[in-house]
Amino acid sequence: MDSMIWLAVFFALVSSPMLYAALVHGTKGIQYPAGVFLLIALFCLRKKTFVFDARQRIVRWQGIRILKLYSGSMPFSDIKEIGTETMPSPHGQTLYRLTLITAQGVTPLSDNYGGGGQWLEKIRAAIAGFLKQDAPSIAGAASVPDDLEVGGSDLDASIRSLLVQGRKIDAIALLRSKEKIGLSQAVQRIDELDRKRLSNG
Repeated sequence: MDSMIWLAVFFALVSSPMLYAALVHGTKGIQYPAGVFLLIALFCLRKKTFVFDARQRIVRWQGIRILKLYSGSMPFSDIKEIGTETMPSPHGQTLYRLTLITAQGVTPLSDNYGGGGQWLEKIRAAIAGFLKQDAPSIAGAASVPDDLEVGGSDLDASIRSLLVQGRKIDAIALLRSKEKIGLSQAVQRIDELDRKRLSNG
């Protein structure tokens, strides 16, 4: 479950006394910051829940985002990969989130990115096991170059996931940030990995 409801409640509570002072007591100039906090509360009003139904072999999700409800479902058989998306944080760390990758596109399991790549890799492996697919086939490649193993299994899964999504530039950036290598070397290694991934089908 992914939720920012607590942030929405916090900003709504911050804006409430300001709105009260502006509307009831006619306090001037306070309605603008109150409105800003209220908009932030609406933006944070989001929640997403996934349910993996083993009996019907269907994954269902529902959520709310800025007062809009949404839902969806897909059979386990449509899931080609449990992916790992990454993005850099302002502090130089790498943030992660899991995705369901199908032939039709990518469905994030979370609206937010977080830390803990190794912890997320354990969740990815657990979901893969629940779907009764082994981790290598879920990862999308039968073999990986030996020199790419240095970053660990979470790095491998993240890079493969990015390549499956066609995000080669992000894969190069991730490899450089983790192994502190030059651009040309990173491009060469990612190209080699992508060629092997495509040849393995």
